[in-house]
Amino acid sequence: MGCLLRAGVWSDHALRIDSLITQNVRRGHSYLPDLRDVLGWIAFCYAYRAKHRIQTSAAVLSASLSANRRCPDHLRPPYICSVCRLDEAHCA
Repeated sequence: MGCLLRAGVWSDHALRIDSLITQNVRRGHSYLPDLRDVLGWIAFCYAYRAKHRIQTSAAVLSASLSANRRCPDHLRPPYICSVCRLDEAHCA
């Protein structure tokens, strides 16, 4: 939720999105957005703002996550293993 608030999402929307992401993680389906998608959408909305002509990044971020959409794959950060500190593709 802290990431969403710092990105400019209103607190009531951030609470709803936080609850939705938590439910998605509990379900464990790979096609549902998780915390990596929150970070990916933040990157999309702010880093590619000019390229995609996004005027209200927080609104696009909120709408995308509220609709339970995953971010583009190239923007999803990998999971980092807490034991070996490598990303999921290279975990020891």
